[in-house]
Amino acid sequence: MGSAASTTIRTAGLRASSAVWSTQPSQGGCVVTDEQVRLLMSLLTQGISQVTAAAKAGMSERTARKYAHSGRTPSSAKVPHTWRTRRDPFADVWPEVEALLRQDSGLQAKTIWTELNERHAGRFSAGQLRTLQRRLLAWRVTSGLDREVLFPQTHIPGEQARSDFTDMRQLEVIIGGQLFPHLLYHFVLTYSNWESVSICPSESFESLSAGSRARCGGSAACRSSTAPITCQRQPMSCRRAADGISPSGIGS
Repeated sequence: MGSAASTTIRTAGLRASSAVWSTQPSQGGCVVTDEQVRLLMSLLTQGISQVTAAAKAGMSERTARKYAHSGRTPSSAKVPHTWRTRRDPFADVWPEVEALLRQDSGLQAKTIWTELNERHAGRFSAGQLRTLQRRLLAWRVTSGLDREVLFPQTHIPGEQARSDFTDMRQLEVIIGGQLFPHLLYHFVLTYSNWESVSICPSESFESLSAGSRARCGGSAACRSSTAPITCQRQPMSCRRAADGISPSGIGS
């Protein structure tokens, strides 16, 4: 016979006069895993009885019946823990904590915890410091100072450029006694900051294409690169429309 922690199964042998005794570990109190439930489902779909499938999957028949009925794995059946298991020890003094943070938002939880213990001697234990750290983290996310967001850029030599148009009509340039309305096309390679400027009559695709080819053709980085140039530009038509100036030419 097996021990008290085991389940003893008696199975018939090859001859009626013989018997084979085998023991299996008790399944009571064991946590059923997703792999066990998936094995159970696979065995049941093969037509194996629930008792046999449960034994092969390493669980009790009652547990197998439960998962066969629900059709869900243990992980998918878990309910997200969104409730508190105990009262917040800093709920009553949180206005004091917020007052300290308004004076200096960079205060650390340890500093605030020490200050609270000086004001309320013996009220807070060292084990509650982690709770205060979580509260401060949540406060900084919802009520803290806004942080500057930076997006790092990687500039590849000879493969990336930026360009833009500048409207020069407001300067009222005069050449030979005649008003010369024109735009400037500014082209720059972002890695080396190699740049050039050309004169163009309007903000059009032809001006952009001609300026990019002419300016890029004069750069040694462009001539030595076999990769196509990726050019980014800010459409001037959109800026002029936002400024209340009627756009001319073709915008992007």
